Amino acid sequence: MFDISPTEWTAVLLSLRVAVVATLVATPIYGWFARRVGALAPPDEERSAHTVATPYFGGIAVLVVFEVAILVARAMPGFAALFD
Repeated sequence: MFDISPTEWTAVLLSLRVAVVATLVATPIYGWFARRVGALAPPDEERSAHTVATPYFGGIAVLVVFEVAILVARAMPGFAALFD
């Protein structure tokens, strides 16, 4: 199906693991920070499905995790051809 070497699979799986762990760490931190500074979207019955105030900074957490995963991938030999 895919012509990928074991080294490339190792790089893919390590990048995936880093992204998952970074997401599990970053999302609560950014949520806490958003609550701390009051950056919350109030519930709106007409436009939102949320019933409680929701933190705004989730997108920042996603961006940070994406950048971390890219930096890890860039450092791995299995992804070297993608960044040349």
